Amino acid sequence: MLVIVGIPDKTMKIFVKGADNSMLGDMKNTLNANIIQETESQLKTYSSVGPRILVIGKLKMNRMGFEEWHSSYENSSIVLFRRGSLLKAAVTNIENKNLTKEDRYFPPYNAP
Repeated sequence: MLVIVGIPDKTMKIFVKGADNSMLGDMKNTLNANIIQETESQLKTYSSVGPRILVIGKLKMNRMGFEEWHSSYENSSIVLFRRGSLLKAAVTNIENKNLTKEDRYFPPYNAP
């Protein structure tokens, strides 16, 4: 799931929520191994005191990139054949677009 927010400086912030295993899987190619290992360790610790873990990531996108994506999403939403798979592909595309190390990593939460 994602939320797209327009910022006054003409950029877009995209907040993505997902299961830790899928979100970390996406991050493995963009972060160094030490950060991934530390994050996985923190998530394991936190999951031992709670029933489920969800991870939130933040993405940055300029207005032009957003409008390009939005056009593709709108086009996907009006087709009759394979509509679901095209919409899913459009959402996956924005979740994986313009990701930087700073966007994808939040300092670990210290579990109680």
